[in-house]
Amino acid sequence: QINYEYLNEILKVFLDSETPTVDWESFEELRNVDGNDENFIFHIRLLSDGGLIANINGESSMKSLGILPTACDYVISITPWRLTLGGHDFANKLAKPEVLAVIIDKFKKDGLSTVMEVATEIVKQIANKKLEEIFK
Repeated sequence: QINYEYLNEILKVFLDSETPTVDWESFEELRNVDGNDENFIFHIRLLSDGGLIANINGESSMKSLGILPTACDYVISITPWRLTLGGHDFANKLAKPEVLAVIIDKFKKDGLSTVMEVATEIVKQIANKKLEEIFK
């Protein structure tokens, strides 16, 4: 199950970074939950699959991010990661408390692509209300 609050915390690490890239070690506080990195890797895989994160060459595969599955675990190669354009857009939308609240309340069981579309629609509606106020 996708945890959108947790995904938002992961994306905040990218947004709050003082450099254009982060790496595996940047997520130390979010990784080792319940004694393993499975939940973190699951959410990174979703971001990778969606093309929302990439290495410095723009490649989004798990291998290009330095995460290689083995028979029982993963081999991690410290590789710089960055948000793609779409990743920045989604991270900024999800960082808005009103967007995250709606997603958690109404769409927490939906897939990432649906939530990305919903976040876009919510932000459009917020922008439209602001524009109406400006041009009254």
